[in-house]
Amino acid sequence: ANIPAHSPALPRLEPAKTAARRTGIPYGSLRDLAFRGELPVVRVGRAWYFDRTDVDQWIESRKERA
Repeated sequence: ANIPAHSPALPRLEPAKTAARRTGIPYGSLRDLAFRGELPVVRVGRAWYFDRTDVDQWIESRKERA
């Protein structure tokens, strides 16, 4: 079943590699965005997690119209 990314049935945070697969943004690029402070990240120990809403809003804010 297709569950929308904003669904409460999905966890709010997703590991960096999961976020990369879901969005098609390379894992290294997501980490670079977080290092530069362009995309918020939650660190738990050595693991990096991204809030689905933050990632989706970042994508929406960068859309361009030709």
